[in-house]
Amino acid sequence: MGKRYQVAKILIRVSLSGDTHFLMSRKRAPGSSNDDRLEFLGGRLDTGETGCSALLRELNEEETTGTLASLAADTNLPSCEKITGDAHHHLFGLTIDADCVDQLIASEESHGFVVVPASELQPGDRFTRKTNMILQSLADDDPLRLL
Repeated sequence: MGKRYQVAKILIRVSLSGDTHFLMSRKRAPGSSNDDRLEFLGGRLDTGETGCSALLRELNEEETTGTLASLAADTNLPSCEKITGDAHHHLFGLTIDADCVDQLIASEESHGFVVVPASELQPGDRFTRKTNMILQSLADDDPLRLL
């Protein structure tokens, strides 16, 4: 197998009516099979970046108010690493409230944000291929406990 690429993603928990949900982005990739599919926020590490620095850069690129990047920078984020296929994922966790979600503005990289119930985080057609890889890698673990 060739060299693995490095990815930093964040699983953002949102508490709504006492139930746990996750904030996801609707990917903008015109002409791609991933267009309009859901994914966790984040992306590939650039040369010389750590998982955390890449995550903060990606959050600033994906959410225009800077709210998520600011919250992530001010928090000691729980994290773990998962190897899935040719990817080395640096996964981080953050919890926000519903009022915070209402203030977020997605950048042009996305069709917008979606809040998905934790019970619906099962690999399937509504998620990007890479997000399905992450969900599958977490299948044996409880992502709510993990992050």
